[in-house]
Amino acid sequence: MYSDSNEPSREVRSTELDLAILDFVRSTSRVLLVEGSDVSCMGKLVMHVQTVAKRVLPDDSITVLAPYTRIANAYSSGATVFSIYGAIYEPVATDRPDENLIVNQLRQNRDDSSHLYIVGDCHLISDVYQARDQHRFGSGRLLKDFMEYVDRSYSARKIIFVGDPWQLRGARKLDTAVSISKLREYSEGVTKYVAKGFASKTVPSILLRNRQFLASRISTQRSNLLKLEMDESDCLRFPTAAGRIQQLVRKLVDEGVAETKLIAHTNARVNWYTRFIRREVLGRRSDLEHGDLVVARNTFSMIGSGRQITSGTFGEVCAVLGEKRIVQGLRGRSKPVSIDLLRVRIQWHDKSDCEGEQVLCFKEYLYAEKPELSRDVCNALIARTKSKREASDSSRSEVCRNTTEFSTRNGSSDLEDDPHLLNAAKLRFGYAMTLHYAQGMHFDRVVADLAPGKGIGSGEGYLRWLYTLFTVVRRNTYLINIPYIHPFGLTQWACGASRHGPVRPTIPTAFDPEAAPSGRPAEFNIESKELRNLFRFVRDRLAGIGCRVTEPAHKQYQEVYHVVSDSGASCTLRLYFNKTFHVTRVNAATSQPGDFAEQITKTLAPEPVFEDERQEELYYEMADLIAARGMTITAVEHHQYQEVYLLQGETGKAKIGVYYDKDGTATQGRLQEHSSDAILHALKELFAS
Repeated sequence: MYSDSNEPSREVRSTELDLAILDFVRSTSRVLLVEGSDVSCMGKLVMHVQTVAKRVLPDDSITVLAPYTRIANAYSSGATVFSIYGAIYEPVATDRPDENLIVNQLRQNRDDSSHLYIVGDCHLISDVYQARDQHRFGSGRLLKDFMEYVDRSYSARKIIFVGDPWQLRGARKLDTAVSISKLREYSEGVTKYVAKGFASKTVPSILLRNRQFLASRISTQRSNLLKLEMDESDCLRFPTAAGRIQQLVRKLVDEGVAETKLIAHTNARVNWYTRFIRREVLGRRSDLEHGDLVVARNTFSMIGSGRQITSGTFGEVCAVLGEKRIVQGLRGRSKPVSIDLLRVRIQWHDKSDCEGEQVLCFKEYLYAEKPELSRDVCNALIARTKSKREASDSSRSEVCRNTTEFSTRNGSSDLEDDPHLLNAAKLRFGYAMTLHYAQGMHFDRVVADLAPGKGIGSGEGYLRWLYTLFTVVRRNTYLINIPYIHPFGLTQWACGASRHGPVRPTIPTAFDPEAAPSGRPAEFNIESKELRNLFRFVRDRLAGIGCRVTEPAHKQYQEVYHVVSDSGASCTLRLYFNKTFHVTRVNAATSQPGDFAEQITKTLAPEPVFEDERQEELYYEMADLIAARGMTITAVEHHQYQEVYLLQGETGKAKIGVYYDKDGTATQGRLQEHSSDAILHALKELFAS
C-alpha cells in the first residue's frame, strides 16, 4: 500500500487512507506523513487518524499532539490532545548561567516501546533554533528533540505526522516535519500520503473554493494572480474608505465583540485596530478596565486555585484590582530594573464563573508594541528566580513550574508562594491579532485587513498567509484592502516606438515545412516536396470551412492560390516564403466579399497552442483586459520569455510584445505596430489604467 521510493505521493480519500494507516501501524515502518490540504479543520483529519489507529491499538498506546496548547484545544472538545511542549519537556525549568537562559530539559520517555504518536499541524514543527524571552525548550530545535524523545532506534514506537503543506510555516519547508526529505534524515522508510475528502459540511463552500485556488497557485509556484470569490453573506469585500471600515467594525462589535476577531499582518496594524475598537467603538480609556476582552499568550496557574489557563484562552476583565511593582537589581547595573504587574479579575470563556478569577499579569507585555518582554525585564526575572532558589532549595521547583506549554495529564503546581515571577500572565487585548498567533484557532466571524505588511515575504508567502486565513474562519469573512495581484499588474508599458502601418504576424500560418506529409496527395502537379506539403496544408485547412483551392500558381518565393467557397465567395492569396520554405507573409490580392480573405487568413493562422501554464494564463488574462476595449486576440506567438499578441478591434489592429519572468509576471510590454490612431489611443488609455 505504501513504499519508500521517491515517487510522487499518492492522493487518497478517507477509505483508502484508512487502509494505509492500518497497514502502517501493522508494519515495521516507523514514520508516516499525511498531508491534508482540502480539510476545513486540521483537527478533523487528526482525529480521523486517531480513530482509525484505535481499531488495532488500545487507547493508552496512542498519544495525539499539537504544536501548541491553543491548537490542541481546537482539535476536539471530546478528545485528549496534548501540546508537544508539555509532553516531551520537563515542567520545571533549570538555569543555564553560561547562556543567561532558563531551559526546560527533555524528559525521559516512559511510554511503551510500541507507542504511536499522532502529531497534527506538523508544518509548524521544525528544526530551526527557537528561544524567546530568554527561555528555551531543550536544544531549541523542536523536531530534533521530539525525534530523540520518541527514540525509534531502540524501540518500535511509531509517528504519524499530519500537516498542511500550504499553510504558514515557522521555517522553510525543508526544515519542517511536513518535508519528507527532512523526516528521512531521522528515519528510514518514511511514507507520504495526500488525504482528500475531509472538507467540513458546516464551512461555507466559498471559503473552501478560495483555499483550493490559493493552494493551486502555491503548488504551481505562480504567485502572480489573486482572484478570490466573493458573495453577499459568507465572503464579502468591504470598501477601503476609513469611514466605511469604522462603520463595519462598529456594527460587528455591537453584534458581539467576543465572536468577532480582526486579523492583520503586523502588530502595529493590530494595535491600531485594538485602539480604535476600545476608544472609538467601546468608549474606553487607554488603560485596561472592566469589560475589556483579553487573551492569554502563555500558560500559567491561577492564584489560589492552581488551575491552569492555557495560551490562547480568551476572557473578559471583571475588575482591575491594582498594580504591584517589583524592583530587582542586576549585576553590573547601577540602577535596578522595575517590573510592573497588574492584579485583575478575569472571567475566562472556558469557565462560567460570574465573579472571575484573580490574575497577575505583566503590565509591560499588555501594552507593548510587540507581544514580548524587554530584555531587561527578562534578565531581572531570571536574576530574581536565581536568588529565590538560592535562598530556599525547597521552593526551587515552585518558581518556574508551568511556564511551559504543559499538559494537565502531568498535574499542575500552585505558585502562590511567589506568583510575581515567571508564572505571571502574559495578556494581550483580545480584539485583534496577527494571523501567526490566530493560526490553529477558529472563529465564526473574521474581519481581515489584507494589505500586505512588512516582513510578509515573497509573493508565495503572501498567498500562504491568505490560505491560512481561510483555515481560521468558520462562517463570515469580511475582507478589507484586497491587493491587486495580476500578471500585468506591474508591467511597464511603452508605446512611443510603435510603427504605424499594416499589422502583420511574424508567423502568419501554422504550416511547418519539417512536418511529415499527411492526408491525400496533392491534386495539382507541384514539383517541390515542401510546396506540395504547403498546398496540402492549405487545402486541408480550408476544407474545414467549405472552401477549396482552384488555381495554384508558382512564382519566385511565393505561391498564389485562388480560393472559392461553397457559397460563392472568392479571393486570391499570395503566400510568401523564404529559402527554408517558412511562410513569412500572407496577402490578399482580391476578395469578394471584402472580408472573405480575412476569414481565410484566420483559418490558416496558428491556433493558440501553449507550451506551459504561464503562457496560457498570460493569454487569457490579456484577452480579458482588452475585451473591455472591444478588442480580441487573433494570434499569439511564443518566444523565449516573450509573448507577441495580434489584436483586432473595430478601430483597427495592433501587435504587442510582452516580456515575462519565471513566475509568469509580465515585466515589460511594448506596442510594436498599430494600424490606426484610434487603436493606438485606446491602447494608451488601457495601459495607463
